[in-house]
Amino acid sequence: MTESKAAQTNAFLNGQGIAVALDHIEDELARLWGPGAERADGPDLDQPAVTRISLANLVIAALEADGPQLEKALETVVSRYPCRVIVLRQGSADPGQPVSAEVSAQCFLPAPGLSQVCSERIILGAAPDALERLPGAVRPLLESDLPMIVWWVGDPRPYQALFRELADETTRLIADLADPSAEVAAVVESLDPTQSGYAFGRDLAWFGIQRWRDLVAQFFDVPDPMAALARIVSVEIEAAAATADRPTRVGCWLPAWM
Repeated sequence: MTESKAAQTNAFLNGQGIAVALDHIEDELARLWGPGAERADGPDLDQPAVTRISLANLVIAALEADGPQLEKALETVVSRYPCRVIVLRQGSADPGQPVSAEVSAQCFLPAPGLSQVCSERIILGAAPDALERLPGAVRPLLESDLPMIVWWVGDPRPYQALFRELADETTRLIADLADPSAEVAAVVESLDPTQSGYAFGRDLAWFGIQRWRDLVAQFFDVPDPMAALARIVSVEIEAAAATADRPTRVGCWLPAWM
């Protein structure tokens, strides 16, 4: 491996995005993993640098998502359930291409002395007038014989055609409706009623209040937690909202969790 290829592979394994041509993604992934990558259930290597694992195809439609918040949630998910992640974003990195692509690896060290466990992340960016091309770009990238899970972040109704096409092909659909006032029924109406297997959940919004849940749980990290619980008479939560009609996640989801 030449020095430039080695540097690119190291950048890839460290999570840095590598721009690739849309029709060469699989070839480029094979090159970037290199000969030191062992695929789970594949041929054994004497000293693999990394072990590639994929339990599912996770397609994340994050057309208007908050990058840092999504990144934190995604790291938690992939560290527990390694999978091939395909992220869909609005906006092409290359103005000359309707759909652009970049690839990177997400790696975690399960225990000292063991090789890193890694999975792949593919980011597809589409110009606003090319969003309808995303399902066709996703299909050849799906790992065969693995479930396809679509995680839609935000309100899908402004992108109804794309949402419906992805939903009609998925094994499991998760609608992460960050706005607590969003009506699930209105979203369901936009789906094909002949399809089954849709699952709408708000649990993913709880990643935003994980720190608060951890702090509350620490109050009961005592020898007799039930006695501490019995002393509680009332709970009051104060949360500031950006606008009166859009309550914060803390103000809505923390009481629901409690």
